Amino acid sequence: MLNPLADSTLLPKLAAFEMGYDTVNPSQTFKLVKGVKFHDGTDFNASVVKWSLEKLIDSKMFASVSYFKRDQLTIVDEYTLKCPMTEWRNSNMPARAMNEGYMVSPTALEKNGVDWMRTHMVGTGPFIQTDYQRDVSLTAKRNPNYWQQGKPYVDEVQYLYVTDALTQQALFKSGGAEIYDTGGNAMVASQLAALGYKILSVMAGAQVLLPDTANANSPWSNLKVRQAVEYALDKDSMAKAFGYGYWQGATQAPSPQAPAYVKTITGRKYDVAKAKSLLTEAGFPNGFKTKIYAQDNSDRNVLIALQSYMKAIGIEASLEVVQAAAMVGIQSNGWENGVLFIPLGFEGNIIPTMGFNFPPVRTGRYRNIANSPRWEELYRKVATTPTLEVAIEQEVTQDVYDFLMWIPIYWYPRLWATSTNLEDTGLGKLAGDFWTMYDAYYTK
Repeated sequence: MLNPLADSTLLPKLAAFEMGYDTVNPSQTFKLVKGVKFHDGTDFNASVVKWSLEKLIDSKMFASVSYFKRDQLTIVDEYTLKCPMTEWRNSNMPARAMNEGYMVSPTALEKNGVDWMRTHMVGTGPFIQTDYQRDVSLTAKRNPNYWQQGKPYVDEVQYLYVTDALTQQALFKSGGAEIYDTGGNAMVASQLAALGYKILSVMAGAQVLLPDTANANSPWSNLKVRQAVEYALDKDSMAKAFGYGYWQGATQAPSPQAPAYVKTITGRKYDVAKAKSLLTEAGFPNGFKTKIYAQDNSDRNVLIALQSYMKAIGIEASLEVVQAAAMVGIQSNGWENGVLFIPLGFEGNIIPTMGFNFPPVRTGRYRNIANSPRWEELYRKVATTPTLEVAIEQEVTQDVYDFLMWIPIYWYPRLWATSTNLEDTGLGKLAGDFWTMYDAYYTK
């Protein structure tokens, strides 16, 4: 019902919204666009939105909908739905704009069943699914009854699922696709730019080191050790050497384009002497042994550079490169005397990253990342403030920097290549991988 923009603001599409910020009786009210229909002809109205939200609440899949009072969802009129909440959470509206706000036709579900619906989309969008082959392709044709009159401008959209990176590139270069998600691969984007393709980018977050600070026996639980390692990293040189013009050395996790970015944080600049001095003060004059855990799609050049920088101050870091499933296990089960080399997304609102990864009480994911003394207080302030307050978000950033909850290395972008005659995809303007397929068109 909403489009999530990269700067964290929300663009109403199928619904305008009103917020009830009353701390005693918080709520969200949706005023829907009239005359919209699902692909099967079912009306899109308040009754359908209520039904969809009830399904989401009952599924217990998403935390954001758990704050809605299911038995008090109220149809004000055919196109207005009021949703009382148990407690205000400003992450709810961004969640509605992402995958927690998808609406489907109740008629299609009742007629065909849930198994059929898992592979057949019946929504209100600009394209109607015509074919789906698992791990191969998804094809959709133009919706002649799309609610935005005159759109979309192209007749068909097809997603091609290709796992091998070289095959992806060959397919794109041969004209077999007009949009190529490079997966953030700066080298590939640079090569395609040199061939004349358009490159669309938006800063997505920071690649960071997550140390096991909650383990008192780990050297990483000592703040001076964490500070020493950050001083030991020549971030700008790494970004220049391996980022092909798309990376920037990071002083904090939110990039300069994000609301949570703090201008006064200039970072811990590369200083080997300072790093060695801090290690000595921390009680490790001769360094120590540790591990760097990374997923197998990580840039090996960066990992080797990190090893080298740490070795220069006496820290001997071995590499543990694992597959995606193993990395999820490490994140969930914990790790000792080591750091995780992972990306943290901070495109806009800092809330999704905080809420998903670092809630005050962590029983699973990242449970051995210690909280700063103010973490729970700040978390509550950010989560319950009615509107997105930049000042509070920046308080969080400053707190992370001071406590050094994670060590930022470089800011990275999302990168897409497109054919030269394709316009208005919305890639880079919307959050994540969302795009405006209804606005996309070809020039001659």
